[in-house]
Amino acid sequence: MPSLWSVHSHLNCTGGGGRESLTLPPPASLVIGFDDALRFVLKFEGGYVNDPADPGGETKFGISKRAYPTDDIANLSLPEAGAIYRRDYWNAVSGDELPGPLAMAVFDTAVNMGVRRAVELLVLPVDVEVRQPLV
Repeated sequence: MPSLWSVHSHLNCTGGGGRESLTLPPPASLVIGFDDALRFVLKFEGGYVNDPADPGGETKFGISKRAYPTDDIANLSLPEAGAIYRRDYWNAVSGDELPGPLAMAVFDTAVNMGVRRAVELLVLPVDVEVRQPLV
Protein backbone atom coordinates (compact mmCIF):
# COMPACT_ATOMS: atom_id res chain seq x y z
CA MET A 1 0.00 0.00 0.00
CA PRO A 2 1.49 3.39 -0.90
CA SER A 3 2.19 5.86 1.86
CA LEU A 4 0.17 8.97 2.53
CA TRP A 5 3.07 10.99 1.18
CA SER A 6 3.19 9.22 -2.18
CA VAL A 7 -0.58 9.26 -2.65
CA HIS A 8 -1.17 12.84 -1.57
CA SER A 9 1.88 14.78 -2.63
CA HIS A 10 -0.35 17.76 -3.37
CA LEU A 11 -3.51 18.99 -1.76
CA ASN A 12 -5.85 21.34 -3.53
CA CYS A 13 -7.60 23.75 -1.27
CA THR A 14 -9.88 26.66 -1.88
CA GLY A 15 -9.74 29.85 0.06
CA GLY A 16 -9.89 33.51 -0.68
CA GLY A 17 -11.75 32.85 -3.92
CA GLY A 18 -8.80 31.21 -5.63
CA ARG A 19 -7.40 27.73 -5.92
CA GLU A 20 -4.02 27.10 -4.36
CA SER A 21 -1.80 24.07 -4.43
CA LEU A 22 -0.32 23.09 -1.09
CA THR A 23 2.66 20.79 -1.35
CA LEU A 24 3.20 18.52 1.61
CA PRO A 25 6.75 18.41 2.91
CA PRO A 26 8.72 15.24 2.33
CA PRO A 27 8.82 12.82 5.24
CA ALA A 28 12.44 13.69 6.09
CA SER A 29 11.38 17.19 7.11
CA LEU A 30 8.95 15.65 9.59
CA VAL A 31 11.63 13.78 11.48
CA ILE A 32 11.17 14.66 15.12
CA GLY A 33 13.57 13.13 17.56
CA PHE A 34 13.69 13.01 21.31
CA ASP A 35 15.40 16.40 21.63
CA ASP A 36 12.63 18.11 19.65
CA ALA A 37 9.92 16.38 21.65
CA LEU A 38 11.63 17.24 24.94
CA ARG A 39 11.91 20.92 23.96
CA PHE A 40 8.18 20.89 23.18
CA VAL A 41 7.26 19.32 26.53
CA LEU A 42 9.55 21.63 28.49
CA LYS A 43 7.80 24.68 27.02
CA PHE A 44 4.87 23.75 29.25
CA GLU A 45 6.73 22.36 32.25
CA GLY A 46 8.14 24.99 34.55
CA GLY A 47 11.06 25.24 36.87
CA TYR A 48 11.04 24.34 40.53
CA VAL A 49 7.69 24.45 42.37
CA ASN A 50 6.80 23.19 45.82
CA ASP A 51 3.09 23.98 46.11
CA PRO A 52 1.41 22.15 49.03
CA ALA A 53 -1.85 22.17 47.06
CA ASP A 54 -0.23 20.24 44.17
CA PRO A 55 -0.80 16.48 44.61
CA GLY A 56 2.50 15.82 42.81
CA GLY A 57 4.32 17.71 45.52
CA GLU A 58 7.73 19.12 44.81
CA THR A 59 8.19 19.41 41.02
CA LYS A 60 10.91 20.58 38.65
CA PHE A 61 10.85 20.40 34.83
CA GLY A 62 7.61 18.43 35.21
CA ILE A 63 9.34 15.72 37.26
CA SER A 64 7.47 15.27 40.55
CA LYS A 65 8.56 13.99 43.94
CA ARG A 66 5.46 11.80 43.97
CA ALA A 67 6.58 9.98 40.82
CA TYR A 68 10.28 9.98 41.79
CA PRO A 69 10.35 9.88 45.61
CA THR A 70 14.05 9.07 45.91
CA ASP A 71 15.27 11.82 43.55
CA ASP A 72 16.46 15.21 44.79
CA ILE A 73 13.90 17.26 42.88
CA ALA A 74 15.12 20.67 44.08
CA ASN A 75 18.59 20.02 42.66
CA LEU A 76 17.47 18.12 39.54
CA SER A 77 19.42 19.35 36.51
CA LEU A 78 18.02 19.69 33.03
CA PRO A 79 20.22 16.82 31.72
CA GLU A 80 18.99 14.60 34.57
CA ALA A 81 15.37 15.49 33.79
CA GLY A 82 16.05 14.77 30.12
CA ALA A 83 17.44 11.34 31.02
CA ILE A 84 14.28 10.57 33.02
CA TYR A 85 12.06 11.71 30.16
CA ARG A 86 14.02 9.63 27.65
CA ARG A 87 14.13 6.47 29.78
CA ASP A 88 10.67 6.48 31.31
CA TYR A 89 8.57 8.14 28.62
CA TRP A 90 10.20 8.37 25.16
CA ASN A 91 11.71 4.88 25.20
CA ALA A 92 8.62 3.44 26.90
CA VAL A 93 6.41 4.56 23.98
CA SER A 94 9.05 3.60 21.38
CA GLY A 95 9.35 7.21 20.27
CA ASP A 96 12.21 6.44 17.87
CA GLU A 97 9.97 3.96 16.04
CA LEU A 98 7.03 6.34 15.50
CA PRO A 99 6.63 8.94 12.74
CA GLY A 100 7.79 12.34 13.99
CA PRO A 101 4.56 14.22 14.71
CA LEU A 102 2.96 11.10 16.16
CA ALA A 103 6.03 10.44 18.31
CA MET A 104 5.78 13.94 19.77
CA ALA A 105 2.06 13.59 20.46
CA VAL A 106 2.40 10.15 22.08
CA PHE A 107 5.39 11.31 24.15
CA ASP A 108 3.53 14.40 25.37
CA THR A 109 0.50 12.26 26.21
CA ALA A 110 2.71 9.83 28.14
CA VAL A 111 4.18 12.69 30.15
CA ASN A 112 0.75 14.11 30.99
CA MET A 113 -1.40 11.01 31.25
CA GLY A 114 1.03 8.14 31.77
CA VAL A 115 2.69 5.70 29.40
CA ARG A 116 -0.06 3.10 29.64
CA ARG A 117 -2.80 5.57 28.69
CA ALA A 118 -0.69 7.03 25.85
CA VAL A 119 -0.23 3.56 24.35
CA GLU A 120 -3.93 2.76 24.80
CA LEU A 121 -4.89 5.95 22.98
CA LEU A 122 -2.37 5.20 20.23
CA VAL A 123 -3.83 1.79 19.43
CA LEU A 124 -7.48 2.69 20.05
CA PRO A 125 -8.18 4.17 16.59
CA VAL A 126 -6.92 1.08 14.78
CA ASP A 127 -8.53 -1.41 17.17
CA VAL A 128 -5.29 -3.31 17.65
CA GLU A 129 -4.96 -5.80 20.48
CA VAL A 130 -1.87 -5.08 22.53
CA ARG A 131 -0.17 -8.41 23.21
CA GLN A 132 2.67 -7.17 25.40
CA PRO A 133 2.07 -6.04 28.96
CA LEU A 134 1.74 -2.30 29.23
CA VAL A 135 3.76 -0.35 31.77
